[in-house]
Amino acid sequence: MQKAAQIFLTCLILCSCKTILTLSMIEKQADSIIVEDVAFIKLGTYRGFTDAGVEYQKTFLLQRYSSAPWAESKAICKAFDLDLVSFETLVESRAFLNMLDTNSALRTLASISVWSDGITLSSIGSTTDWYWSKTGKKISFSIDWLPNQPNGNNDQQYCMCIARHDFSSTLKFNDCFCYGAYRIACQRTQFFLS
Repeated sequence: MQKAAQIFLTCLILCSCKTILTLSMIEKQADSIIVEDVAFIKLGTYRGFTDAGVEYQKTFLLQRYSSAPWAESKAICKAFDLDLVSFETLVESRAFLNMLDTNSALRTLASISVWSDGITLSSIGSTTDWYWSKTGKKISFSIDWLPNQPNGNNDQQYCMCIARHDFSSTLKFNDCFCYGAYRIACQRTQFFLS
């Protein structure tokens, strides 16, 4: 990703939050500090194997200052050369849910919704007809859905988010209105060749 695009997007984010940094300070540290310290909170790292046996590692980051609809969230991740979160396995998805649940900044929020890369083409609230939009790959594991979800909500919820609606519940997956403004979770993926 071009350094200028990262700087521009970061300036927009910082200005909207009334944080003052000079452009020269941002330029000096554009490649390392901005992604993980200024624009994002690092949630954690997960290392595992795909269904095909390929080893990978993902670093999960939560955008600090903004919420956005699903398509804009994908674009924000892409501007930082990242992707909206997706998961290779059930174990990885549960590890990510745990990272969110144990994050000190998020623990204080009774209700939270965070975007994932999941989409559906089904209008009936199917629990199995979900795909990762980046790859088009059907999700191959059972999703930990919130109770009575996904429900499609009158054929209007096609995007997958991760949500908690009160302090007594844990974060789980939910079908959401794609135009809803939710928190943005991005990932950096690295694959290892054997």
